Amino acid sequence: MKTAQPKSDITWASPSILFSHPHHFNPLDQRVWIALPPKEATEQVFKPGKVVNIVDTDTLSVRYEGDSREAFNMKGDKVFPLDTSDQDYNNLMDLPFINEPEVINNIQKRYQDDQIFSYLGSSLISVNPYKYIHKLFENKVLEQYQEAIRNLQFDIKELPSHIFAVTGNAVVNLLNTQKNQAIVISGESGAGKTELAKLSTKFLASLASNISMKTQK
Repeated sequence: MKTAQPKSDITWASPSILFSHPHHFNPLDQRVWIALPPKEATEQVFKPGKVVNIVDTDTLSVRYEGDSREAFNMKGDKVFPLDTSDQDYNNLMDLPFINEPEVINNIQKRYQDDQIFSYLGSSLISVNPYKYIHKLFENKVLEQYQEAIRNLQFDIKELPSHIFAVTGNAVVNLLNTQKNQAIVISGESGAGKTELAKLSTKFLASLASNISMKTQK
């Protein structure tokens, strides 16, 4: 016996929702992300497009951008709102639309600018750049995060996303709560887990060295 499948939620594409937006844009002109069919999803999984028509409560008529083919119907769970601001976000929780293509696109934009770290709330996403990025790990960056934790009022979200920030946050929590802390680094083979562990250890060692030098003075 087949069970009824839940309908896709496309309330975000309804005129009553969109026309309440401060810019009053037309839903039929709205740019969206459209999932590519599996056979076409080789280098990318989602492609920008536009809503041509709202067919029914869970189906949209859409067209890929730069595609001469006619519009086609797509279930709402394959179509996602697209942020047109072209901004990149240090914390993915700040995205206007939190969905899979927006998260991937934001991480990709940051990666292309050698910004390999992004927050997801208090967690850190890191993409292996397969090269050394000097501007992310030079001494002045190290000192910036050292300085931030000296007053023990460290707020991880006030600083650019970085493995030093996550490590510093653990140190501050350790000192403030007097309870053990853990930094969990997970990912696929080749994701850069070992390098992140080394960088975290480097930051811890720099803190210990800094404290030792001050004590001697």
